[in-house]
Amino acid sequence: MRWAYNAMVRAKQQKAAATLIQARARILIAKVKVRAVRLEHKKETSALLIQSFWRGRVARIIVYSMMIERLEEKSSILIQSVARGRQGRLKVQRIRRRKIEMRAALIIQTRARGISARMRCIRLRQERAKERARMAKAAVLVQKCYRGHRDRLKTRIIMNSIRQRIKLETRMAIFVQAAYRGMMCRKKIKMMREERDEALLNEARQFVEVTDEDSGNVCFQNVETGENVWTPPPSGYTKQDGQLMLSTGKVVEDPMTNMTAEEKKAKLLEKKCSECEERNATRKCDQCGDKFCAICYREAHTQGARAQHVWQRLGHIECAECEGVPKAAMRWCVVCDDPFCSLHWDDLHKRGARALHPFCPIDSNGTIDYEAVNARGEKQGRFAVGPQNTGGGDDGEGNLNLIEEEQEVQEEEEEEGGEGYALEEGKIGDDGEIHAEAGGEGEQAQGTEAGGEWSSYFDEESNQYWCNNVTGETTYDDPTSNQGETEWTKFEDDDKNPYWHNATTGDSTYDSPFA
Repeated sequence: MRWAYNAMVRAKQQKAAATLIQARARILIAKVKVRAVRLEHKKETSALLIQSFWRGRVARIIVYSMMIERLEEKSSILIQSVARGRQGRLKVQRIRRRKIEMRAALIIQTRARGISARMRCIRLRQERAKERARMAKAAVLVQKCYRGHRDRLKTRIIMNSIRQRIKLETRMAIFVQAAYRGMMCRKKIKMMREERDEALLNEARQFVEVTDEDSGNVCFQNVETGENVWTPPPSGYTKQDGQLMLSTGKVVEDPMTNMTAEEKKAKLLEKKCSECEERNATRKCDQCGDKFCAICYREAHTQGARAQHVWQRLGHIECAECEGVPKAAMRWCVVCDDPFCSLHWDDLHKRGARALHPFCPIDSNGTIDYEAVNARGEKQGRFAVGPQNTGGGDDGEGNLNLIEEEQEVQEEEEEEGGEGYALEEGKIGDDGEIHAEAGGEGEQAQGTEAGGEWSSYFDEESNQYWCNNVTGETTYDDPTSNQGETEWTKFEDDDKNPYWHNATTGDSTYDSPFA
């Protein structure tokens, strides 16, 4: 019973709960439906409101555009009326301006025609005046031409006589120059022979032929150093009989054997210093006129007016670095522009930039070979060296100064217009021409032109030689046969001994410059 009761009670509760759930579900559904109806109503109301607002805006836009169109139409009408009025006024102004310009143009044309007419009248007057002046000038020119022709004829006659006189004077001057240069050439050749002979004799006197006491063989003793050599020295020697064996192979008698003691002493003192009379003189003072060694010259020319004296070199060239008695220089540095002995050359030009300095070789007689070489023996060109040796060297800009004789030749060429005269020795005949005749001192002057600057002559021994008409140089070899081949030309003297002459510098030497 209890179980049934509980089941009945549970059924009543379940029914009450189901009724309550259904009621609440119906209420919830009703609320959802009401909310949906209200939302739909709001949407419809909002759509109607939006449509009304849009129709009002579109209407206002249409009304505003209509008002704008009306205003634009009124404005355009107003603008057109204003523009037409302005155009009309401008047109009226242009018409008035055109009338004023037409009147001004008429006035200007009238005045221009008047000015043009007056200018034309003035131009015609000027042309007539010029024509009259031209006619007068032509008349003066005709008169001038006639007078000029008459004066030219007169001047030509006078100038012809003057030219004949100048031509005669020029030929006479050429004759005098040829005679003077021939005399100077003969003196120079004679001096060169004497110097050459004296040098050969001095070299032969350096060694004496003696007999060795131990072996009995002949040896040769150096009179200065006492050194003995067994082979004959190439420079020559003095034979036991007093004769001299020269380096050329010729045997001659020593001129000093026939001299007295005083003559020998005077001969020895010719090369000695005039102060100490012990050392050989290496300098000759141009102002004092005496010969000095380097030490005595420095002692006598350090103060006073003597410090300004100029000296000329004698014999060998002295080393610029040696103290006391200077040694003979063997090389002349063209960059340092100083001479150096072999010892000081090795000291100063062994390392550094100085090792690349080119130099000019110097022989024992003091003759400089102007063809400079470097340490490897490569030729570096021609240089002029030394303030006391026709020099100047490099001027600092890579330009080499010419030696004095070259400068003299250039100056003579400039003075003579660069033309060489064929100087022919002879006499001037009645026809004004130069005719060859026998010259002085047994010389036959042929006056044969041998290549422009050179003229050929014959000396007293009937040997043909050539003289340069511009520089005064002389040579026994035909200069036209090897012209342009080399600066040094080989000749032979009367004793068949070879010597070389440089046609550019005028130097002559018995030592081969190509050695």
